[in-house]
Amino acid sequence: MYVQIVPVLILLILSILLVAYTIRSLIFLFVSRNIIKSVYNRSSQGASKAAADNNFDSRIDHITSLSNKIRSISYHDIVTANVKTEEYSQINKKYTNVNEAFVSILIASYNESQVIGRLMKSCAALTYNQNKFEIIVVDDSDDETLKVLDLWEKKIPNLKIIHRINRKGWKGGALNVALKNMSTKSSYVLIVDADNIIVSHTLESFVSCFKESYLRANIVDVVQGYPVPGVYNSKDKFDNNYTYSIIRCNSNWIAKAIDFRLAKRNLIEFVAKDKLNLPLQVTGSLFMIRTEVIKSIGFSEDLTEDWDLTLNIHLSPNNVLRHVDHYSHENKQQNKPAIIIGHTKVIYNPSIICYTETTTKFKAYFRQRMRVSEGHTRSFIKNIFRILTSKKATIDKVEFVFTGLQYAKFIVVLTLIAIDSILLLSNGISFAITNNFMKLSLLVQAAILSINIGISFVATDVCKIMRNYSIKDVLYLLFLNLCTMPAFAIGSLLGLFRKEGTFYKTERNIID
Repeated sequence: MYVQIVPVLILLILSILLVAYTIRSLIFLFVSRNIIKSVYNRSSQGASKAAADNNFDSRIDHITSLSNKIRSISYHDIVTANVKTEEYSQINKKYTNVNEAFVSILIASYNESQVIGRLMKSCAALTYNQNKFEIIVVDDSDDETLKVLDLWEKKIPNLKIIHRINRKGWKGGALNVALKNMSTKSSYVLIVDADNIIVSHTLESFVSCFKESYLRANIVDVVQGYPVPGVYNSKDKFDNNYTYSIIRCNSNWIAKAIDFRLAKRNLIEFVAKDKLNLPLQVTGSLFMIRTEVIKSIGFSEDLTEDWDLTLNIHLSPNNVLRHVDHYSHENKQQNKPAIIIGHTKVIYNPSIICYTETTTKFKAYFRQRMRVSEGHTRSFIKNIFRILTSKKATIDKVEFVFTGLQYAKFIVVLTLIAIDSILLLSNGISFAITNNFMKLSLLVQAAILSINIGISFVATDVCKIMRNYSIKDVLYLLFLNLCTMPAFAIGSLLGLFRKEGTFYKTERNIID
């Protein structure tokens, strides 16, 4: 009897741990649904605000006006979208010095010959003052990527190419090299990935967020944008006349599932966290950070440099005074006092978008999830003492724990499935009916599964800003998560028990 009770009690305890994650998901869904429903109604009635406005509702409000453009868009539409609109003209009038801050765009690339050309063309179309930004690409490739970059270096005068003969530190290592080669004039750093296509007014939008925050007497360290996933088709990869179309609805089931997963993350989790003032993650692509902050922190050289950066930003001491000095001359000219009353580590602005490639291959996605799980879990374990002893609010520490264990929780899920199976196979169905602890554990597990499936269905309504998600998308994501649970669990176990891993590059789709 004792042998049977112990595993049942373990089942019950593990089930209760998953209940906490379910409650958290419900809170995020409730908060984000109310926000997006409210701003969607305002938008449909004709109300709109500037994308650069740092007011939270304004940032969410503006994304509703982008929804139709995001669903299916050509390359030409991307690089010319909103360039001359009244809205962005007003931004430049409101922030007369929006083009004055020097921005460094940093890109790490490794064997990206299929995708780097479209990123470079979007960089060439940026409308920011060309004398006020630089593009630094640190390339580790051994394919044709460097040849493509050399062609673009002749066309973009502020583009700098640095080629490494090794991949020391992977993406983080490459970005650290870029940091050392930035202009001393740099005020902000924008990180984008090699498979991104950035919109022409991106730099204006990001810099305006920082300026607006400052005018509100608040310092912001990082602004995170929304990389919109898609699958690309192209007739010509490198020619100046090539055009890409971004397919968001007609790709295979894997790409559709990933699209829905990222929409849930960006429009439910991130929107709710921003509204609730919980610590936000830096996703590794399309974020701008103050130069003095990233120089003081640098990039880690493990598998998940973005999660490491997130922890380092949130757990580092406030770095406000130096930033106030940075603006003191400007304030004197405008007769404004350099008084800062707030400091926000990371804000999320979903109205600032880029387009990024989604894999259509299960093997590539499985390896990617295993790599991310390992690096994420290892970094959390390394920083757990630092988190618990920090001066952060208790609710922030709790959220760090939830986020840090978001992949390791699948070890719990698989353990539950294994114990359930062993107990039922060895004792029969009657054991589940007669043993109260077993019955309670199974009921809790069934409730968790049902609620999480229900959350996914409700999420289709919240995420309709981006695409008209359907029941099929929910089923695709549920099946994909089921198939990749071993990747989450194996990766997390590796993160717990080994000091370093192997960086698996996500295989790019073959362009038609």
